[in-house]
Order: sequence, then C-alpha cells, then structure tokens
Amino acid sequence: AESGTVVSIVAIEGNTDPGIESYATGSFGWVAAGELDKLISFLLSSGADEVILAGAVAKREMLLDPAALRPDARALALLAGLSDRGDDAILSALARELESEGLRVIDSTHHLGDRLTPLGPLGTLSPSEALLADLDLGLRVAKSLGEHDVGQTAVVKEGQVLALEAAEGTDAAIRRGAARGGSGTVLVKAAKPGQDLRF
Repeated sequence: AESGTVVSIVAIEGNTDPGIESYATGSFGWVAAGELDKLISFLLSSGADEVILAGAVAKREMLLDPAALRPDARALALLAGLSDRGDDAILSALARELESEGLRVIDSTHHLGDRLTPLGPLGTLSPSEALLADLDLGLRVAKSLGEHDVGQTAVVKEGQVLALEAAEGTDAAIRRGAARGGSGTVLVKAAKPGQDLRF
C-alpha cells in the first residue's frame, strides 16, 4: 500500500486474524479454504491482476474437520487431479488455477525488498562453535524435511534434534522444542530445496 498499490485482501475463515482487514486499501472479503470459485470471483471483481499468497492454512484443523473447508466443485476438481497432496503440489495447482484466470501469482516478498533480513549475524555477538554446529545440524535437518514436503523447521540443542515441523505447523514445533530445550535452544526454518518463492 505504501507504494500506491491498491491492496485487496481475501481472508480464510478460521485461519486469518480479523485484524487483517485494517490493511486493505481496496476490497476485503472472507472465504472458506475450499471456496475456490468464490476466491477467484472476489479477486476478479476487486480488479486484482497480481496475487500474493501469504500466511498459513491450519492443516491440522482441516484434517480434524474436513467439512470446514466447504470445497466447491472447482476445488474438488483441482484436488482430484493431484496424485501428490503435499503443500507444494496443492499451492502449485492453486497458482495455475489463478493464473488461468489472468491472476498472476507473484513472490510474497516482491514488495518487501527493503524489509528483508540481510545475510549474517544481526546483533553484536558472534555465535560460538557449539551454536554454529547446532545451526548446521538444524539446517541439514530442515532441508531434509523440505525435500519431502513435510515441513521446514527443526529445533536443536547441543547436537540433539528436539522437534520437527509437520502438519501441525511451525508454531507447534517451536513450542515443543522450547519446552524440551529451554535456554540455548536453536530454531532453524529454511526454504525447501528448489522452493517456489511465491509460496
């Protein structure tokens, strides 16, 4: 919005903080996670030509209550065409569907270049050799999870993997790892190898 871009937001029921509405400078609406036709109609009627996919969809809750998705015929057809139901496969199919309607899905950081974290330590302290070893282990494990489209987060302390991310999401992995490790616990979250940065 700071660049003069009109920002319309469509939020996912049961997943998105209602406070997000205050960031919309254009249209705002709600959809269930499976209402693909409604999502596309909203984007087209708002005049969108670029789409950024941001935030998380609570997969655990969907597994417990699939009816909450309220999938429409278009969403069911999209899912039926997938042999792989991992995050990447679903998001790639969603992007193809949006782009088939002239809605270009762009990198989520496209408008945030001045806000991205620079490479290297952010503070004045340098990490110890033990911390660097934990970071290295965490990065290798997180990338391995990513290769299998399972998750992207590993929590490590003193050479021990304390928690890994799966369907329950990053926050739950962090809580589990912190509860086991306490002070000095290392969190590593990494892009999946070859990850499409639109997601």
